[in-house]
Amino acid sequence: MSGRHGLAIVWAVGGLLTMLLGGCAATRPETITTVEGPVTHGVIARRLEVLGLLRLTTTSGNIPEAADSHFVEATVEVPVGTAVILPSLTGWGLGYGTAQPNPGAPDARLDWDSEDHHWGLGNVEVSVVRIHPPNTATQPPTQLADLSIRFFLSDDNHDDPWFGAVNYSLLCLGVPGTELGQWAPLELEPPKMTINPR
Repeated sequence: MSGRHGLAIVWAVGGLLTMLLGGCAATRPETITTVEGPVTHGVIARRLEVLGLLRLTTTSGNIPEAADSHFVEATVEVPVGTAVILPSLTGWGLGYGTAQPNPGAPDARLDWDSEDHHWGLGNVEVSVVRIHPPNTATQPPTQLADLSIRFFLSDDNHDDPWFGAVNYSLLCLGVPGTELGQWAPLELEPPKMTINPR
């Protein structure tokens, strides 16, 4: 074994041990949902244009125990011609206790009936599950997208009531040059760049 190869193995083993013992910091591709299906390599390498912007709020309602993630499914109308949707969180909140009236009610004012607990682990995620093709049977045509909003808050015994809310924007993108209200295929090209996990 050459000295260079031996040094490379030492660095590789050392890096692996660092990840195992010190936690893993990494960047990796995520699947992008498009009107034509998933893009698993996480890159769309073509020009797109903005068709519209949606600003939304989703609340979880009062959840009796903190054992699992809580999902809220939503279907929203998007500009016709939308090929890709980029979600962006603008604010979120998770809290132990309950909110009265129930935050799932329309125009609910958040009156917090608090409980004192240590923060364990919490997060919020907004995902685009499916972008439907435009429905040309309606006049004018319409287009829908399915969302999944995940809330999670828990501590060591997972038995406490909690609630959550998230504010987010949906940036709707389409193929350039397509007349608003029309639809054109995305015609995805092979990626011109890649995301290399580190």
